[in-house]
This record gives sequence, structure tokens and C-alpha cells, in this order.
Amino acid sequence: MEDYFLLKNLTHAVTAWIVGIILAFTDLVYIVMHIYVAGYSLVIPTILMVIGIILIVWSSYRIAVMGREND
Repeated sequence: MEDYFLLKNLTHAVTAWIVGIILAFTDLVYIVMHIYVAGYSLVIPTILMVIGIILIVWSSYRIAVMGREND
């Protein structure tokens, strides 16, 4: 049963990591495109990029902690 919860937590962390990468890099591309095309607001892409970076950091930390707990 313990393996099930470990796998569930690992799955959540990896999913958050992937979503964070997608959010951060797609919004980074949007922000770079904004440099060339003026007139678009950068508030929403910046907020989404920050959320993406937070998801990457949190999930990387969780994966590292789970790795240490299993040693």
C-alpha cells in the first residue's frame, strides 16, 4: 500500500513538473514575441510564467524528497 501512495505522489509531482515546464516556456515564447509585436499586455503571460516556475521548483523538490525517503 505504501508503494501506491509513493507512486501517486510521484505522479502528481511529475505532472506538476511537466505542466510547469509547458506554462513557463510557452509564456516565455509569448513574452519574446511581444518584444517584436507591440500592443499586447504582458500581465497574464508573466503571471502564468511565474506559476509555471513555482510548479517546476515545487515538483523538483518533492521528487528529490521522495528520492531521499526511499534510500
